Amino acid sequence: MKTKFIRGLNEILTDEQKDIISQSPFKWFLELNDDIKLGRNILSDLLQRWDDERGGFCFGDKYVELKELDVTLSLGLGLDGEQINLKEKRVGKSDCRKHFAKANGNYDLQVIYDFILKKHKKLPSLDVCRLYILVGISNILLPNRTKTIFPILFEIVDKINDLGRFCWDRIVYQYLLSSFSKACTAWNEGKGARTVYVEGCVYVFQVWFCDRFVPSNNLVNKNPRILHWIDVNVGDNFIKSAMETSVTFDDYGLSMREMSQPFVRASFNAAGEEVRKKAHSKSATNEKQKKDVDDGLDAVLEEQEAEIKALEEELAALKTELVEEKKKILWCLQHPM
Repeated sequence: MKTKFIRGLNEILTDEQKDIISQSPFKWFLELNDDIKLGRNILSDLLQRWDDERGGFCFGDKYVELKELDVTLSLGLGLDGEQINLKEKRVGKSDCRKHFAKANGNYDLQVIYDFILKKHKKLPSLDVCRLYILVGISNILLPNRTKTIFPILFEIVDKINDLGRFCWDRIVYQYLLSSFSKACTAWNEGKGARTVYVEGCVYVFQVWFCDRFVPSNNLVNKNPRILHWIDVNVGDNFIKSAMETSVTFDDYGLSMREMSQPFVRASFNAAGEEVRKKAHSKSATNEKQKKDVDDGLDAVLEEQEAEIKALEEELAALKTELVEEKKKILWCLQHPM
C-alpha cells in the first residue's frame, strides 16, 4: 500500500501541527514513514476463499468472519458515533474546500497534496492539519482507483476538534467489503489479479490474517495493530501454508492497553462480543451495556494481574535457585578436590 502522500506531509509538519493531529483518531498517521507492505498473494488467496453471503472466509471446513471489530483493532477507529455517507451530494460551505474552488467537484488527491507542500508555510496551522487528515483518510483508509476525494470529507475534517464524533470504523469496513465483494465477483468470472482491483484499506486483511494465523508468541505491542504488523515480515510461503492448514486462533488477544482505549471498550460486552449500540447512552439499555463493558474489563484486568503475580513468583523462585547455584560453584572453586 503506497503511503507517499502522508509520508511526504509528515516531513513538513511543525511540532504544533503534530500536536493538533495527535489529538485526533488519526494520530497514528504520524508514525508512517514507509510504504505498508502487503503480502504479494494475500488478496488473491483471500478472494478465492470469500463467502459473500456470510461476509467471511472459508478455510477448509472452517468459516472465519471479518468483523467491524477487526477494523477497530487494526486501525484504532471506533464503532460509536455519527454515520458517514460518502455519496452525500448536498455539500455545504467548507473552510478546506474553499482552497479548491476551481475543482468543480472533482478533487484530485495529488492536487491537494501538491497544494499543501506549496502553501503550508502560509496556511493557518489548523488548515494544514485539516488537509493533512483529509489526505490521510483518502490515501490510507478510503483510497480509490481514481485517486479522488469524496466531497463530503471536506466538511467533516473542518470539524478537526470533533472528529471522534463520527463512526469511522463502520464506513471504512463497509467501503472495503463492498469493493472486495465486487472484486470477488470479477475474480469468479475469470478475471485475473491484474484486472481485479480492491478499493479501501486492503491492509486490514493482512492485519486480520496475522491476528488469526500468526502464533500468539508474536505479541502485539503497538496500538493500533497496523503499527505492529507493518514491522513484521510475513512471507508468501507462510501465508499459503497457513491458509491450507486452516489452523486459526479464535482469541483476539486484547492487550490491557487496547482494553483501556474508549473506542475498544465501547465495542465489547462482558462476553467479548461486538457492541454496536452507543455504549455511553443515557438510556437504561445502554447503561446496562456500559456496566457489562466495565465488568468485562475488570475481569480481564483481574486475570492479567493474577498472571503477572504468578510470573513474579516464578521469577523470584528462579532467582533464588540461581543464587544457590552460584554459591555451590563458588564453594567448589574455593575448595578444589
